Amino acid sequence: MAELGRAAQGQRSGGSERVSGNIAYMPYEQLKEIIFNNYDYVYINDVDEEFKEEYGELFNYNVKKHNLYKVQENKLVDMYE
Repeated sequence: MAELGRAAQGQRSGGSERVSGNIAYMPYEQLKEIIFNNYDYVYINDVDEEFKEEYGELFNYNVKKHNLYKVQENKLVDMYE
């Protein structure tokens, strides 16, 4: 499971809506579509091995808790590297 703690911040629509919650049961393609169509940044508050296995590809297999990722084309870029 993972928690998007005030997760996908800064919607492309210009709003400042924040989304938080557990996304453990969201299908991979659904999460991918939501992120790439709606957000500029994604903050991961917490993550476990199940999340890494299910969604790791979105994060170039380098997903970490308490980490900010920038949405660029079809990939998420770690803002702390």
